[in-house]
This record gives sequence, C-alpha cells and structure tokens, in this order.
Amino acid sequence: MFDIVSMSSVEHETERKNKSVTKTKTKKPCLKDISFLKSLATSETPLTVQAKGVQGVQVMLSVRSICFSNGSPQSLNDKSDGWSRRLLILSVKPIPPDRIIDRTLSDKLLAEKEGIFLWMFEGLQRLTENKFEFTRSKKLQQNLVEMREDSCNIIGYLKDNQFVEFDKNAECSTATLYKNYCGWCTANGQIELKKDMFSVWLKQNQAKYELVYSDYILDLQGKKARGYRGIKVLK
Repeated sequence: MFDIVSMSSVEHETERKNKSVTKTKTKKPCLKDISFLKSLATSETPLTVQAKGVQGVQVMLSVRSICFSNGSPQSLNDKSDGWSRRLLILSVKPIPPDRIIDRTLSDKLLAEKEGIFLWMFEGLQRLTENKFEFTRSKKLQQNLVEMREDSCNIIGYLKDNQFVEFDKNAECSTATLYKNYCGWCTANGQIELKKDMFSVWLKQNQAKYELVYSDYILDLQGKKARGYRGIKVLK
C-alpha cells in the first residue's frame, strides 16, 4: 500500500503484485502526474521500471490499483478524457442513521469464507466471458460524468445558459470566453484554470460542442483574434 500522490518511485514495486492505492491526507486526491497510472491501465507490452539507484529493466506488469477516497481522484494538469475513461468509480450507500455496528462482522465473514470465495469465483468467470470488461452500470457512468465535471469546471461553465449560448451564427474570441469563464468561476465559488489550459481544453473539445476554431474572429473591439464560431457570451 502506498500514497497515490507519491507515484514517482513505486513502479518497481508493482511487478507481480496487486496494489491497493490509497490517499488519506486530503478529501480529494489531486495527482500531479498520472502518466504511469494511465500506462498501467492500457499497456500490453513491457514497461521500463526502475528502483532507486538501480538500472531500469523491462517487465510485464499485471497490477491493479484501487484508490479509496472521500472524493474521486483528480488530475492536477491533465483535463482530457484520457484519465477518466480508465477509471471505474464505485460509490457506497450512505450509512443509515439507525445502523448498529456489528463488532463480530469479521468472525461472521470468516465463517462464510467458502461461500464468499465461490461468489468471487463466479464473478471472475463472468468477467472472463466478457473479455475482462467490467459491466458499467448507470450509476457508474453517472459517477464518471460527475468526476469529469469536478475535475474540469469548464464543462460546468459551458452548461450554464446564463453565461454562454451556442449559436451557429455567433462567434467569440478565446480571450472574451476566458474573461467570461473567470466571471462564472467567481459567481460559483470555483477556482479558474490558467488561460493556456482553458485555451487548450477548448480547442481539444471543440467538436463535442460543435464549435469551429478560427484565427480570424472579431473581438469586442472589432479586432481580429483567435476564437470560435458557434458560441457567444451573455454576461
């Protein structure tokens, strides 16, 4: 078990192991570098891992990482879908106010260990038949949507029809959009992303919102600037 935020020197520890990745210092883990975790989820070829002071070697990793947190793990710098689509986010039910804690639960589970094993084995068989693709419930899919919005508040900004409107005949400069976005963040108690990150995200996701990037958009002063056709600000 290791801290999910301190991922820089743990690659070598994952060979032939399953890892439980946890973070308890903050309510919402915010990862500075997720490149290794992303490669773990998709790599089918050997990866180079290196222990401190030892030359790197090529190994096949079959590690599975589990993160326990009061909130979904977020990337500090990567706001693309590349992080969220590699996650399966499960939420637990709230504790009933009248629940009585069973102090002998561990003993009861041990008494049922054969049945628990068969239940797990049955799940493994279903997973194998499904080519190791987990079934994604509606709740899990909703968790991913909420996680993306929590991780990147530009999504929430573009949903707010009090601040922006999508119109194929409209156009708006990136600078004007960013200023409007900062106003939305202030009104909603959010922390705005840096201007270059906002610009990059918008350009990467323009097709999703049916926008068209152009270097020749008229700004509020009538000067040519970089921006998008298909959107306008309302405030």
